[in-house]
Amino acid sequence: MSGQPNGVEFGWGAPPMGTQHPVIPAEAAEHFDKDNMAVVRLHLRGLITDSQRDAAFKKLTKKIGTAIRKALETRT
Repeated sequence: MSGQPNGVEFGWGAPPMGTQHPVIPAEAAEHFDKDNMAVVRLHLRGLITDSQRDAAFKKLTKKIGTAIRKALETRT
């Protein structure tokens, strides 16, 4: 789990999203993991800049937050 209760870890060594936030449906978590790896790969290959990587992770974090809120709403 991430160091913060509401945090999200990204990067090649980050735990799977389903492990970080088990409330996210498995299919969505798998897509988020693929998105993470895609951003990391593009950055490592020099195809996107640091600021582009950061912007992508910021957008991805918002989408993950939305998925968590949606999952919690459907549980109650």
